[in-house]
Parts: sequence; structure tokens; C-alpha cells
Amino acid sequence: CYNAKTYSKPNTKGNQMIIDLPKEVQNTFAAIAEQKNITQELLAKEAIMEWIQDFEDAREADNAHKEFMQSPEVILADEAYKELGLK
Repeated sequence: CYNAKTYSKPNTKGNQMIIDLPKEVQNTFAAIAEQKNITQELLAKEAIMEWIQDFEDAREADNAHKEFMQSPEVILADEAYKELGLK
């Protein structure tokens, strides 16, 4: 488990976060940032934003699946193409 603290810094936009990571993880993170030729801050922002997007996508997929399971109606591709005049 990793510790994270969020705080607001005066005269800045938004909040900043401090995350305590094991030294090995810190070293790996620094190496990846260096390989990508970006700052560790930018790498962290990219990773967090990508994780949030993946999480939201998974939640939407789960909701769509639940909705489908409540009223499972299937239209075969051939039927859909025919209805749309594509076949």
C-alpha cells in the first residue's frame, strides 16, 4: 500500500499530490520518464489520466452490459445491414 497526500499550494491552479513509493518503484519511474524524455510530473499526470479514462470506460461498459442483461435484444449484423439498405 502506498501513502498519498493531497494539498493546495497557494497561488497555483489545482492541487498537488505527494505519493510515497518504495525506492525501487521510484527508480523505475524515473528511468521511464528519462526514456520518454519527459518529466516525472508529466509521466505521473499521463498515467493518472489514462487510468481514470480506462476506469470510466470500464464503468460505462459494465453499465451497458447491465442494461443489456435487463432487456437482451439481439439484432444480427445481416438484419441490421438489410434494414439500413446496406445489403
